[in-house]
Amino acid sequence: MPIPAALPLADRDQLFRDWAVPVTFRQLTRTVDPDTASVITTPTDISLEAVPGPPASHSLPQTATRLTAADLRVLFRSEDFADSPPSPADHLLLNGLEYEILRITHQPTLQTTSCDCRRLT
Repeated sequence: MPIPAALPLADRDQLFRDWAVPVTFRQLTRTVDPDTASVITTPTDISLEAVPGPPASHSLPQTATRLTAADLRVLFRSEDFADSPPSPADHLLLNGLEYEILRITHQPTLQTTSCDCRRLT
């Protein structure tokens, strides 16, 4: 029996209703001033809802241990980024802490975007 296409999105929406928290997504635009050769960073803050969770860990066969480079994994609805997708240059603010984005993963079936983040502050 095939799974109806709307079912995964209904599950996703229920997940966000149950677990989403407000976050600030900080898009950083960098431009170079040709006169001074300096980089000017302009932040644009966007208020979103996201589901925070533990970071993914990766096994290392050489040591038979688990390595976690990120401090946090955050799940967003993909449509929240319809105007401009996230990039590794962007930051995330959650509970008064700022995180840099290490990795971005898109899940087309559930229409979600997850970001693995490392704390800056």
